[in-house]
Amino acid sequence: MQAPSLEDLRSTPSRNSSVRSGHTPSPVQSHRQSFTETLRGHPPSPRANRQPSLSQAQLQELLNNPPTAGSADPNFSGRDWQTIGVGELCTPADVRWVEFDAGIEHATN
Repeated sequence: MQAPSLEDLRSTPSRNSSVRSGHTPSPVQSHRQSFTETLRGHPPSPRANRQPSLSQAQLQELLNNPPTAGSADPNFSGRDWQTIGVGELCTPADVRWVEFDAGIEHATN
């Protein structure tokens, strides 16, 4: 048996041809990135610019001097957290009710 010539291979549809499979590629799949799109890259993550909650000095201080076990509120010590009511945690003056569509300025001032 003779090997197919280069001309035969060019004229034969490939196995992954969209004509043979009956599937036409969508514009998104067939889109090739341009040179400028490749150079542009992805936008930076907003997490990269986020400030840490604690400074390095504060974190080191916390690691060197962890909170003591006695610093907890004695009213709640040894109790199951599921049995503590909301009324025990805050006073009515701490609670503020606002409507769902209220602005942040109105809700926090």
